[in-house]
Amino acid sequence: MRVNQIVITGLIAFATVAQGVAQSKLWYHNDSTGVTEYFEVPWEITDIKWEQRLSSTWFTINYKAYSALPEDAVYTIEIHFADFVIVYSSNYSFPGALSENGVDVIGRFGSHWLGSGEVWHAPEQIVLRVPFAIQDTPTVVVMRYLPSTACVQVASGGLFGSVVSYLWVKRNLRGALPGWPIQDVSWFQQRQLPTVTWQPGQTVSPPTEGDRPRLGDRLRGGSLWPRDISLIPDDGAVRLPGNKLIEWGLEQGWFPYGGFDASDAWVGLVGIDHNGDGQLQPSEIIGIIGRCEPGVGADNNFYVDEKGYVHWINYDAKGNKVRHYIYDPNRNILKIFDGSGNLIYQGEPWWWN
Repeated sequence: MRVNQIVITGLIAFATVAQGVAQSKLWYHNDSTGVTEYFEVPWEITDIKWEQRLSSTWFTINYKAYSALPEDAVYTIEIHFADFVIVYSSNYSFPGALSENGVDVIGRFGSHWLGSGEVWHAPEQIVLRVPFAIQDTPTVVVMRYLPSTACVQVASGGLFGSVVSYLWVKRNLRGALPGWPIQDVSWFQQRQLPTVTWQPGQTVSPPTEGDRPRLGDRLRGGSLWPRDISLIPDDGAVRLPGNKLIEWGLEQGWFPYGGFDASDAWVGLVGIDHNGDGQLQPSEIIGIIGRCEPGVGADNNFYVDEKGYVHWINYDAKGNKVRHYIYDPNRNILKIFDGSGNLIYQGEPWWWN
């Protein structure tokens, strides 16, 4: 992705990102019927600019419209920062927001409501204003969309997994789309065991602590996976019922130990926390439940949905789905869907590659 230079003049700062993403394959897996449902792409985000003033900040988001939004459409426009999210939601209760329609600023750790804003609509443009002078640079702007409230109830992963367009400003190493605000912040306050405990009705992603994580214990290839995997324990995990954990790993070559080269791939791991330390050791891993396709995959959406299913959605450089992995931790079953929504694997989460 290409980020234009930030130009600062006096008290007003403008920042522009001039490359968008095009997504032509939009679908979700219907939990009720078990079939793939397709829908038209509504918008493609093409640009974001922001103007900082003494007591407010204005964000102008430009988009290309492919179709009109249905009256019952459910969507969010989210501007993510390291510690907070500015969100415009329509017909949806965003975590920590005051209403289902409007602009809110939500703290990432604790889902604290920090303030409200205003929105203006123009042809192929949305303008958001918040009553704060924001010094930080956003990381990414994301649009999530489903055609109706009924779709939200049956789509596997709900609205969180229905990313239709996004635009990086400061892309991270993993290409990991940021999660929504986290309600349980005990891990963040302790800074010792960065483990989030999933609760029914919540959507939560594993934390990411840095762009250059320390490589942890190494899972030798051949036991559960053809290639070696370095665990990334400093990032944190999500604790599921049954003492299961999900967290990040980096798939690497056989030898030497190495890491972070063109052949590596991020993977999602699941295991059982036998020793209760909030991290996965190689002997505790029971499967690989997601993978960034080398040479194809560009970005990843890794999270636990409101029902407790674990998702890994991998996108290509244009924002099209490459794979959608759905893991049922209660039955230890992994389903893998290709970019067109076809089921290509169903079984235990090991050696599916």
